[in-house]
Amino acid sequence: MQPSGMIEPVLDERLLAELYGILGEDLRGIVQQLLDQLPEQCHALHGAVAGGELLQVKKLAHSIKGGAGNLGAVALSAAAARLEMAAAGGDRAATGGLMEAVDSLAHLTEAALQRFLDERR
Repeated sequence: MQPSGMIEPVLDERLLAELYGILGEDLRGIVQQLLDQLPEQCHALHGAVAGGELLQVKKLAHSIKGGAGNLGAVALSAAAARLEMAAAGGDRAATGGLMEAVDSLAHLTEAALQRFLDERR
């Protein structure tokens, strides 16, 4: 279940499997770090969007984009990139809806990454 208009898969499982092949169990800690940080980042993002703090929105979206992209969370990374671009362009009207997409995809990503880890126990 993805937000409407989204066609990207939640995870690039091939990339995750490749990373697991290279890093082994160390990947578990890296994924867990993202899982621990993502709720805090999304909470901060909500506050920044509500406060119209576009520079902070841009920074937070950039951080989410990078962390998600590095671990194959392609849909979340793409949504965060769109939010980053809207904030960089000063498009306050778009940031609310894009933030909701990031938030939704963050939840889907958390569940998908947790499943990935659980399957490797």
